[in-house]
Amino acid sequence: MYVSGLSARSFRWSLPSISLLALGSIGMASVLGQTTTETGAYLGFVLGLTVWAWHEMTFLTGLVTGPQTGPLRASAKGFERLMRAIGAILWHELAIIATAGALAVLTWDAPNKMALWTFCLLWAMRTSAKFNLFYGVRNLSADLLPDRMRYLATYFRQAPCNWFFPLSIVASCTIAAALFATIQSSDVNPFHAASCALLGALLCLGILEHLLMVLPISTNWLWRWSLRSRTTSHKSEQHKPHDLLSAQPRLASAKYSD
Repeated sequence: MYVSGLSARSFRWSLPSISLLALGSIGMASVLGQTTTETGAYLGFVLGLTVWAWHEMTFLTGLVTGPQTGPLRASAKGFERLMRAIGAILWHELAIIATAGALAVLTWDAPNKMALWTFCLLWAMRTSAKFNLFYGVRNLSADLLPDRMRYLATYFRQAPCNWFFPLSIVASCTIAAALFATIQSSDVNPFHAASCALLGALLCLGILEHLLMVLPISTNWLWRWSLRSRTTSHKSEQHKPHDLLSAQPRLASAKYSD
């Protein structure tokens, strides 16, 4: 969030850097596949987080989003609203599917699939969060979006809660309970114990994130540190587009202004 809030000029080094790091992590996940130690579980977890970071970075910078690159029309309802919302993140979701497929192929016969499970768990929880934002929650946190991505807030809906929220909480809590129960098993080995503990802890953080969506409190102050980069880059973003990424919001606004 901090790096994506910098001037678009900084993307010339940040995006290539995170791309190389993600590619290296995918390759390392294959090498690590035969390592079934506690250290192997931790390393696989870090690799999964690193690969996920590439998707977060390319999304927040506007590099990989979807064909729908402008705000939602106020008249869009029902199925049209759903299709346009999918269009706003389509390339992003397809890139995630391709990455998950690559990790699955590279670790297909490997006993250590922690990078894959970590990546898929983050994907599942983020998808659940997107559906909840689409159907309606109390806290949208739209001001955490970078300026170039602020149009996405038009696809959100504010409501005290929605029908999908309790389903996502029950499913997540059930999986978390199963992961922690596995740790207590008498025949679990250190690798599986560490893997379940890491995934369970990550899932609990995802559950907490979901709960904060509907509680009558604002949690934006938790991320205030990550918004400081926008203060220094605002002037350059406003007056001088440095590349296609900085020009994209203007093009999108012109396209959908009518």
